[in-house]
Amino acid sequence: GMFDYSHFTLEISEGTMSEFRFLKDSIHVKVESFMAADHASGFSIKSWSSDVDLTDKGLWLAELSLKTNESYIGDFVGLEFNGFDDLGYFTDSVFLDLSFDDLYLHPSDLKYFAQLSSEIPPLKFTGAVTGKIDNLSLSDINASISNQTYLQGDANLIGLPNISETFIDLDIEHGQVRAREISKMIPNLPDEVVELGLLEIEGTFLGFVSDFVLKADLKSGEGRIVTDLNLKIPQDPTEAVYSGNLKISNFNAGAFMDDRKTAQMLNFDG
Repeated sequence: GMFDYSHFTLEISEGTMSEFRFLKDSIHVKVESFMAADHASGFSIKSWSSDVDLTDKGLWLAELSLKTNESYIGDFVGLEFNGFDDLGYFTDSVFLDLSFDDLYLHPSDLKYFAQLSSEIPPLKFTGAVTGKIDNLSLSDINASISNQTYLQGDANLIGLPNISETFIDLDIEHGQVRAREISKMIPNLPDEVVELGLLEIEGTFLGFVSDFVLKADLKSGEGRIVTDLNLKIPQDPTEAVYSGNLKISNFNAGAFMDDRKTAQMLNFDG
């Protein structure tokens, strides 16, 4: 089930700590090992080590190494709040200050914290995340699902934890996409797009996962495609609708359609 930020109980099976320091309203401790589980949701912490600083205004984890069921978080996590009561209203009351130099998220763990409406692969991520859960900013990100599919840039997410109702403003400074690898995440993706193979991409993604505008410059081995497209994906993904403008430059249609006799270089704007 979903992890309940307001009502959860962690059953601790192992914990080793040292370097306790108390100064006025702050506590410092070094967590050397820690294992725990929330049996109501099924979420588990398999191992955790970090330096911990706690006050009534925040919790900071430095030199963090955290392993869950299938995921890993490494670097720094800061949670800032006005009082401990805010933790009961985590989504809209706790400010996140996160820095990741090694983050691996598996969908089987994400399902505890976000409602996933489509199949997604495991994600590797580096970058900074700031803001509250329902209004997050991501900067200097490098997100990848494989060595051939990755995006670099910045993003704003408004509406989490329900991903289907989250507005996404993504600025792609540079990326590379293996079309076949994203076909499971974008239902009813035309076979012609899947067959494009490896694409280099720059541009913006603006909207929801089921209704978005993609303004992008795509380059493949067959040529260049500039898009300003709106994609709407209803509950029945086979009824997905594409609309907008498409510009094709020096596109090798003959090689793409495996018909070099009747189709050659293609230029199109419309």
